[in-house]
Amino acid sequence: AVEGHVYLKNDKLFVEEILTIDSNIDFNTGNVEFKGDIVVKGDVLSRFSIRAEGNIYISGTVEDARIREGGNVIVKGGFVGRGDGRIKSDWDVVVKYVLNQKIIAKNDIMIEGESLDAKLFSGNRILIEKPKSWLIGGTVVACKSVRAYDIGNELNNKTNISCGKYLF
Repeated sequence: AVEGHVYLKNDKLFVEEILTIDSNIDFNTGNVEFKGDIVVKGDVLSRFSIRAEGNIYISGTVEDARIREGGNVIVKGGFVGRGDGRIKSDWDVVVKYVLNQKIIAKNDIMIEGESLDAKLFSGNRILIEKPKSWLIGGTVVACKSVRAYDIGNELNNKTNISCGKYLF
């Protein structure tokens, strides 16, 4: 009656609507697609992808990977790479930091640390407000507001910020 992750425990069959991966997303796991929530207890390595209809929680760092989901994406580590990665969310995206990557969220994007040369597109707000957090370089577009503790730097990296544009 329910779609999900099937497993056997004490000779009983269970179906969970949460898929937990206790390792990195890499050549051992391959790309991951699941109808419920996905919990990754490691990193997501370059060129791999995760797709979920629910929320995605990643304990580690996301490299040049593709993340797509129908709920929230929460990355406890950063989102880094050469610019080939993308996180796309139908709700919120929360990351510790982002370097040279693209994030698209229909609602809010929240970054705890720095955003360096990233492309951020939000249907609502972009929040980089914790003390000692920075928004340096890249392109930032939000429908309602961009709030940051510090914007720009002394090296004159070009930081493009647009508000009030309808994206979705």
